[in-house]
Amino acid sequence: MMELVVLSRSEGEILETQARLEDGEPGRGDRFNERAEQALDRILSFPECGPLYSAPFRRLLIRDFPMGIFYSIEGRRVVIHAVLDLRQDERAIVRRLGIS
Repeated sequence: MMELVVLSRSEGEILETQARLEDGEPGRGDRFNERAEQALDRILSFPECGPLYSAPFRRLLIRDFPMGIFYSIEGRRVVIHAVLDLRQDERAIVRRLGIS
């Protein structure tokens, strides 16, 4: 079985997004959290389900939200590097992931 490793910055991105959405519309933050958990479960069950974004990163969309989970497969571990709003400039995503 694969081990899921959520880096602290990624966990913070999930919590910040949930809080922001909840402030805007009660219940929406909880729906986001539920969809994010479903996406993480899917990644853990099927690590290669997210298409390759830029090696070594894969990206899986979070259903019903314009967000993506960026992760890598490292041996028996799946490492969550970022959870980002996909509406932002792609250069910001590339910088956040540290892609040169």
